[in-house]
Amino acid sequence: MPGAFFVRFERFLVRANLVALAALLVLLITIVGFGIAEYTRSDDRYSEQFVRSTEPRGEILKGPQGKITLYARQDSDSEAQRDIRFVDMQSGKVVALADDRDAKIYGAGSVATFGYVGLVKTGEQSGRPIFDFVFVRFSDMSRHVVASAIDALDAVTRLDDASFSAIVWDSAIKARFVIVDAKAAKIVTSRSLDFSDADAGRTGTGSAEQGAQQAAAAAQEAANAAAPINKFD
Repeated sequence: MPGAFFVRFERFLVRANLVALAALLVLLITIVGFGIAEYTRSDDRYSEQFVRSTEPRGEILKGPQGKITLYARQDSDSEAQRDIRFVDMQSGKVVALADDRDAKIYGAGSVATFGYVGLVKTGEQSGRPIFDFVFVRFSDMSRHVVASAIDALDAVTRLDDASFSAIVWDSAIKARFVIVDAKAAKIVTSRSLDFSDADAGRTGTGSAEQGAQQAAAAAQEAANAAAPINKFD
């Protein structure tokens, strides 16, 4: 009888060891699975936010002949977009704001109903980003580079049905007021703005809105200085 007892006890120990081993394996698998899930959640490549941001987003614009559909993707830089393209809903013609779908595009926006502008990053110069000032004309769905290797662009303003103005920064302290003829897709008026003293410390990342506040303040100061003095004050 004692021998039978020990046999049963040994079998019990074997079963207990197997159960413990199985429980340990389940625990290890759970820990590993949890770790993988946490890694994938922390990795931007698998995050829901990243997936959503890379999906093209559509927007309807009004063109001279009818509707224009704009598609764009959000870049990892919150101030930039990429892969901006337009579809003419009358003809189906498609035009992109940049040939390179991964190029960063800053300050993109429509100009009335006749076109769309944006700054396409093309490289760096003296440690600062440089851009092409690009205009997409809706009348014939064509793309035009208005200015190259510029530092920033401010205050794009519609003037009439065929032209718009803007302030182009050729460097951190050198700017010019320009008027663009939309039909010719080129600058027809350019006037130098001297911000060498007022904006000597201008710095930033080079986004399309870079320096807008400084430029506006300096322009207002210059306008105030040039205004005639009211002798009745």
